[in-house]
Amino acid sequence: MAAPSIRDAFLNDGFVHVRNALDRQTVETALACWTWTMENPGPGSTRLYRDSMVHVDDLAAARLLPSDEDGFFYQDISNPNSYPIYEPLINSPAIVDLLTSLLDCERAWFLGEQVFLKEGNTPATGWHQDTSDVPARGNDLIALWIALDAVDEETSLAMVRGSHKGPVHSSIYGQFKAAPIPNVDDRPDEFEVVSYACNPGDVVVFHMGCLHGRGPTRRGQSRRALALRFIGEQCFFESRTNPGDPRNGEPFRRDRLPQVLPA
Repeated sequence: MAAPSIRDAFLNDGFVHVRNALDRQTVETALACWTWTMENPGPGSTRLYRDSMVHVDDLAAARLLPSDEDGFFYQDISNPNSYPIYEPLINSPAIVDLLTSLLDCERAWFLGEQVFLKEGNTPATGWHQDTSDVPARGNDLIALWIALDAVDEETSLAMVRGSHKGPVHSSIYGQFKAAPIPNVDDRPDEFEVVSYACNPGDVVVFHMGCLHGRGPTRRGQSRRALALRFIGEQCFFESRTNPGDPRNGEPFRRDRLPQVLPA
Protein backbone atom coordinates (compact mmCIF):
# COMPACT_ATOMS: atom_id res chain seq x y z
CA MET A 1 0.00 0.00 0.00
CA ALA A 2 1.34 3.40 -0.95
CA ALA A 3 2.22 5.76 1.87
CA PRO A 4 -0.34 8.53 2.40
CA SER A 5 0.51 11.89 0.92
CA ILE A 6 1.51 14.74 3.18
CA ARG A 7 -1.87 16.36 2.57
CA ASP A 8 -3.77 13.14 3.37
CA ALA A 9 -1.88 12.68 6.63
CA PHE A 10 -2.44 16.33 7.53
CA LEU A 11 -6.19 16.13 6.87
CA ASN A 12 -6.68 12.73 8.54
CA ASP A 13 -4.50 13.10 11.62
CA GLY A 14 -4.26 16.88 11.94
CA PHE A 15 -0.46 16.81 11.69
CA VAL A 16 2.49 15.33 9.79
CA HIS A 17 6.22 15.17 10.48
CA VAL A 18 8.32 16.05 7.43
CA ARG A 19 11.96 15.09 7.92
CA ASN A 20 14.66 17.21 6.27
CA ALA A 21 12.03 19.54 4.81
CA LEU A 22 14.43 22.49 5.03
CA ASP A 23 17.92 22.58 3.55
CA ARG A 24 20.84 24.04 5.50
CA GLN A 25 20.49 27.51 3.98
CA THR A 26 16.77 27.68 4.87
CA VAL A 27 17.53 26.56 8.44
CA GLU A 28 20.11 29.34 8.71
CA THR A 29 17.54 31.83 7.39
CA ALA A 30 15.01 30.60 9.97
CA LEU A 31 17.57 31.00 12.75
CA ALA A 32 18.36 34.54 11.58
CA CYS A 33 14.63 35.35 11.71
CA TRP A 34 14.39 33.89 15.22
CA THR A 35 17.36 35.96 16.37
CA TRP A 36 15.94 39.15 14.85
CA THR A 37 12.67 38.64 16.73
CA MET A 38 14.48 38.14 20.03
CA GLU A 39 16.33 41.41 19.47
CA ASN A 40 13.30 43.33 18.12
CA PRO A 41 10.25 42.49 20.27
CA GLY A 42 6.77 43.34 19.08
CA PRO A 43 3.45 43.87 20.88
CA GLY A 44 3.05 40.08 21.18
CA SER A 45 6.11 39.70 23.39
CA THR A 46 4.96 37.39 26.18
CA ARG A 47 6.15 35.26 29.07
CA LEU A 48 4.25 31.98 29.07
CA TYR A 49 3.39 29.88 32.10
CA ARG A 50 1.73 26.50 32.12
CA ASP A 51 -1.77 27.96 32.53
CA SER A 52 -1.40 31.68 31.82
CA MET A 53 0.55 34.35 29.97
CA VAL A 54 1.84 37.87 30.74
CA HIS A 55 2.61 40.47 28.06
CA VAL A 56 5.98 42.16 28.48
CA ASP A 57 8.09 44.74 26.67
CA ASP A 58 10.92 42.39 25.75
CA LEU A 59 12.90 39.31 26.68
CA ALA A 60 14.77 41.07 29.49
CA ALA A 61 11.49 42.20 31.09
CA ALA A 62 10.14 38.66 30.83
CA ARG A 63 13.10 37.34 32.81
CA LEU A 64 12.37 39.79 35.64
CA LEU A 65 8.85 38.49 36.28
CA PRO A 66 8.41 36.42 39.44
CA SER A 67 7.35 32.82 38.96
CA ASP A 68 6.35 29.82 41.06
CA GLU A 69 7.31 27.56 38.15
CA ASP A 70 10.74 26.26 37.28
CA GLY A 71 12.31 27.20 33.97
CA PHE A 72 11.53 30.00 31.54
CA PHE A 73 9.24 30.17 28.50
CA TYR A 74 9.03 33.20 26.19
CA GLN A 75 7.34 33.93 22.88
CA ASP A 76 6.83 36.73 20.40
CA ILE A 77 4.01 36.52 17.89
CA SER A 78 3.06 38.41 14.71
CA ASN A 79 5.40 41.36 15.05
CA PRO A 80 3.98 43.98 12.62
CA ASN A 81 7.53 44.91 11.56
CA SER A 82 8.71 41.38 10.87
CA TYR A 83 7.62 40.76 7.28
CA PRO A 84 10.68 42.24 5.51
CA ILE A 85 12.86 40.02 7.70
CA TYR A 86 10.76 36.88 7.26
CA GLU A 87 9.96 37.34 3.58
CA PRO A 88 13.04 35.40 2.35
CA LEU A 89 12.06 32.50 4.62
CA ILE A 90 8.37 32.26 3.81
CA ASN A 91 9.09 32.56 0.09
CA SER A 92 12.02 30.14 0.12
CA PRO A 93 11.75 27.16 -2.25
CA ALA A 94 11.66 24.74 0.69
CA ILE A 95 8.66 26.45 2.32
CA VAL A 96 6.86 26.96 -1.00
CA ASP A 97 7.35 23.29 -1.94
CA LEU A 98 6.00 22.17 1.44
CA LEU A 99 2.93 24.40 1.18
CA THR A 100 2.28 23.20 -2.36
CA SER A 101 2.23 19.59 -1.12
CA LEU A 102 -0.16 20.50 1.71
CA LEU A 103 -2.75 22.49 -0.21
CA ASP A 104 -5.34 21.54 -2.79
CA CYS A 105 -5.51 25.07 -4.16
CA GLU A 106 -3.40 27.57 -6.03
CA ARG A 107 -3.31 30.40 -3.50
CA ALA A 108 -1.96 30.71 0.02
CA TRP A 109 -1.28 33.60 2.40
CA PHE A 110 1.09 34.16 5.31
CA LEU A 111 -0.81 34.68 8.57
CA GLY A 112 2.15 35.41 10.83
CA GLU A 113 5.08 34.03 12.80
CA GLN A 114 5.39 32.75 16.36
CA VAL A 115 8.82 32.51 17.97
CA PHE A 116 9.64 30.47 21.09
CA LEU A 117 12.41 30.18 23.65
CA LYS A 118 12.02 27.48 26.29
CA GLU A 119 14.91 27.09 28.75
CA GLY A 120 15.91 24.30 31.11
CA ASN A 121 13.51 22.70 33.59
CA THR A 122 10.43 24.38 32.07
CA PRO A 123 7.24 22.37 32.66
CA ALA A 124 5.07 21.07 29.85
CA THR A 125 2.95 23.59 27.96
CA GLY A 126 -0.78 23.16 28.55
CA TRP A 127 -3.01 21.75 25.82
CA HIS A 128 -4.47 24.36 23.48
CA GLN A 129 -5.54 25.08 19.90
CA ASP A 130 -4.44 28.01 17.75
CA THR A 131 -8.04 28.34 16.54
CA SER A 132 -8.90 29.54 20.04
CA ASP A 133 -7.49 32.92 19.02
CA VAL A 134 -8.14 32.73 15.27
CA PRO A 135 -11.85 32.96 14.36
CA ALA A 136 -11.57 30.61 11.39
CA ARG A 137 -12.42 27.10 10.22
CA GLY A 138 -11.57 24.96 7.19
CA ASN A 139 -8.96 22.53 5.91
CA ASP A 140 -6.34 25.15 5.08
CA LEU A 141 -5.27 26.36 8.51
CA ILE A 142 -1.60 25.43 8.54
CA ALA A 143 1.15 25.87 11.12
CA LEU A 144 4.73 24.86 10.35
CA TRP A 145 6.64 24.18 13.59
CA ILE A 146 10.39 24.36 13.00
CA ALA A 147 12.78 23.10 15.68
CA LEU A 148 16.04 25.07 15.69
CA ASP A 149 17.58 22.72 18.26
CA ALA A 150 17.47 18.92 18.25
CA VAL A 151 14.72 17.54 20.48
CA ASP A 152 13.65 14.01 21.39
CA GLU A 153 10.05 12.81 21.56
CA GLU A 154 9.69 13.71 25.22
CA THR A 155 10.78 17.34 24.82
CA SER A 156 9.23 17.95 21.39
CA LEU A 157 5.87 19.38 20.47
CA ALA A 158 3.02 16.91 21.14
CA MET A 159 -0.33 16.71 19.33
CA VAL A 160 -3.64 14.88 19.77
CA ARG A 161 -4.48 12.82 16.70
CA GLY A 162 -7.75 13.84 15.02
CA SER A 163 -8.49 16.68 17.45
CA HIS A 164 -8.73 19.21 14.59
CA LYS A 165 -12.01 17.52 13.60
CA GLY A 166 -13.65 18.16 16.96
CA PRO A 167 -14.78 21.27 18.79
CA VAL A 168 -12.71 24.37 19.42
CA HIS A 169 -11.87 24.36 23.11
CA SER A 170 -11.55 27.19 25.60
CA SER A 171 -7.81 27.66 25.28
CA ILE A 172 -5.68 28.72 28.22
CA TYR A 173 -4.33 31.42 25.93
CA GLY A 174 -7.17 32.04 23.48
CA GLN A 175 -9.87 34.68 23.31
CA PHE A 176 -12.50 33.06 21.04
CA LYS A 177 -13.63 30.53 23.62
CA ALA A 178 -15.91 27.52 23.20
CA ALA A 179 -15.89 24.05 24.83
CA PRO A 180 -13.72 23.50 27.95
CA ILE A 181 -10.32 21.91 27.39
CA PRO A 182 -10.49 18.14 27.92
CA ASN A 183 -8.13 16.52 30.41
CA VAL A 184 -5.99 14.88 27.74
CA ASP A 185 -3.30 13.44 30.01
CA ASP A 186 -5.77 11.64 32.27
CA ARG A 187 -7.70 10.03 29.38
CA PRO A 188 -5.13 8.12 27.30
CA ASP A 189 -7.75 5.67 25.98
CA GLU A 190 -9.68 8.57 24.46
CA PHE A 191 -6.88 10.87 23.27
CA GLU A 192 -3.93 9.59 21.23
CA VAL A 193 -0.94 11.84 21.85
CA VAL A 194 1.86 11.84 19.26
CA SER A 195 5.24 13.59 19.25
CA TYR A 196 8.35 13.31 17.08
CA ALA A 197 12.05 13.62 17.68
CA CYS A 198 13.19 16.49 15.47
CA ASN A 199 16.47 17.80 14.14
CA PRO A 200 17.02 21.25 12.62
CA GLY A 201 15.55 21.01 9.14
CA ASP A 202 12.58 18.90 10.21
CA VAL A 203 9.13 20.48 10.18
CA VAL A 204 6.08 19.38 12.14
CA VAL A 205 3.03 20.56 10.21
CA PHE A 206 -0.21 20.77 12.17
CA HIS A 207 -3.72 22.06 11.59
CA MET A 208 -4.34 25.11 13.77
CA GLY A 209 -7.37 23.34 15.23
CA CYS A 210 -5.23 20.46 16.51
CA LEU A 211 -4.77 20.23 20.27
CA HIS A 212 -1.06 20.57 21.00
CA GLY A 213 1.24 21.28 23.92
CA ARG A 214 3.67 19.51 26.29
CA GLY A 215 7.38 19.78 25.36
CA PRO A 216 8.95 20.12 28.84
CA THR A 217 12.68 20.83 28.92
CA ARG A 218 15.33 19.09 30.98
CA ARG A 219 17.82 20.82 33.23
CA GLY A 220 20.42 22.62 31.14
CA GLN A 221 18.42 22.27 27.92
CA SER A 222 17.43 25.23 25.75
CA ARG A 223 14.87 24.83 22.99
CA ARG A 224 14.48 27.39 20.23
CA ALA A 225 11.58 26.99 17.83
CA LEU A 226 9.73 28.96 15.20
CA ALA A 227 6.19 28.52 13.88
CA LEU A 228 4.94 29.95 10.59
CA ARG A 229 1.18 30.16 10.00
CA PHE A 230 -0.47 30.06 6.60
CA ILE A 231 -4.01 29.88 5.22
CA GLY A 232 -5.29 28.60 1.89
CA GLU A 233 -8.52 29.03 -0.02
CA GLN A 234 -10.37 26.54 2.21
CA CYS A 235 -10.32 28.86 5.19
CA PHE A 236 -13.48 30.65 6.32
CA PHE A 237 -14.46 33.13 9.00
CA GLU A 238 -16.28 31.65 11.96
CA SER A 239 -17.31 33.56 15.06
CA ARG A 240 -17.66 31.23 18.02
CA THR A 241 -19.12 33.99 20.18
CA ASN A 242 -21.73 35.19 17.68
CA PRO A 243 -23.40 32.47 15.55
CA GLY A 244 -25.36 35.20 13.76
CA ASP A 245 -22.30 37.14 12.65
CA PRO A 246 -22.92 38.01 8.96
CA ARG A 247 -19.25 37.24 8.16
CA ASN A 248 -19.63 33.58 9.14
CA GLY A 249 -18.82 31.34 6.18
CA GLU A 250 -17.11 34.08 4.19
CA PRO A 251 -13.48 33.61 3.10
CA PHE A 252 -11.18 34.46 5.98
CA ARG A 253 -9.63 37.94 5.69
CA ARG A 254 -6.90 37.95 3.08
CA ASP A 255 -6.69 41.45 1.70
CA ARG A 256 -3.93 42.54 4.12
CA LEU A 257 -1.99 39.27 4.21
CA PRO A 258 1.15 38.64 2.10
CA GLN A 259 0.43 36.11 -0.64
CA VAL A 260 2.86 33.19 -0.81
CA LEU A 261 1.27 31.01 -3.52
CA PRO A 262 1.43 31.11 -6.43
CA ALA A 263 5.17 31.52 -6.01
